[in-house]
Amino acid sequence: MKKNIQEIINQCFSLDAEDGSKTFLLFNKAPTALLNALLIDDIFYTEVSKVFMQPQPPIIIVSRIASILLQIITSIPEQANDCVGFLYQLLPYLSEPGVFDALYSICIPTSQLAAAQNALIESNFPQYIINELNSTNDELLISAILRIIKYSCENKVLSESFRTNSIIHSLYTLTKSDYEKVANELWWAITNMVNSDTIHKMIIFIPKAFEIIREPYHEMHRFRIFAIEFIAEMLKYKSDGLSDFLNMQVQEVVLRLIVQFPDCSNLMGSVFRLIKHGLIWDFFADSLIEHFVPVMIFEASSQHRSAASARSMKLLKQISTRPKYKETHEKILAKIESYQDFCNNKLLRYKMIMKESYGGEMTKYQPSRSPSSFLLF
Repeated sequence: MKKNIQEIINQCFSLDAEDGSKTFLLFNKAPTALLNALLIDDIFYTEVSKVFMQPQPPIIIVSRIASILLQIITSIPEQANDCVGFLYQLLPYLSEPGVFDALYSICIPTSQLAAAQNALIESNFPQYIINELNSTNDELLISAILRIIKYSCENKVLSESFRTNSIIHSLYTLTKSDYEKVANELWWAITNMVNSDTIHKMIIFIPKAFEIIREPYHEMHRFRIFAIEFIAEMLKYKSDGLSDFLNMQVQEVVLRLIVQFPDCSNLMGSVFRLIKHGLIWDFFADSLIEHFVPVMIFEASSQHRSAASARSMKLLKQISTRPKYKETHEKILAKIESYQDFCNNKLLRYKMIMKESYGGEMTKYQPSRSPSSFLLF
């Protein structure tokens, strides 16, 4: 039995395209019995160690190792502690899809691999991530690591261990990067770091976020959207660090973005979340009402349909109907003359339309008749 397992592993780790691929397929959703056989006398772990002792392990073999490790962790949770060390050896190859998939499957918020997550925490996973992040200049690897940080911050088991000063410092250092791909992943990760416990630490990113959204540009990139989303998250938690910047700079920029990129759905989503969080914060409410509500009324009333017009109508509807916006609603009534007329006409019609059923009669294909025959019901 042991000899047969050794042969299977040798073939799986073979660079012969046909033999290696065919044998590797055995481990795709492999039965637990086969995986347990791999672990007899640590046969599999020994062979994996030999691969990583090579100066440049073949990427295809590293990807296969990652996949098999994931299968073991998934099917035999008690092996998680033994697999952790090998997971860390995979980190330099995280930009490879097969390797990334293994860590992704463990770290995503919907992952059920609690044993592996706990094993990572107990072995100080975030520090290994920081070490790898600080020791490479590879754009793709940095981007992959940042995405793992982002997912880990969303994971209930891992999140607390990632929202640390060390991780925040590493992210801040990367704000100087000139790589667009890195910037995209970086600001996504930064945004996901924000919560009620980290709000005071994340203030250091505010000046850079303003710099990113303020500078002139004619195309919208993901990192700019995430920078706006970051500011929106800071507003959500009422960060004191926003007080001076928001009144002096952001409102003008946000107004420009609504005019310049009205059809960019992702951008408008972040922009209007920023406005929404600001409207219910007394410190900013009066200023935001004065500058943004007239614009939202104009966009919502426009015959030109866009992401900006849809978001404007949705937010104005929320303000007029939801209890948490009652004070905001009353302030707008007092400050904006056109608001009452808008509520009584266009917004009222919108609410009525939203309550109506969508579409017409349903049709059902009747296979016993010709393809052009349908039944109405």
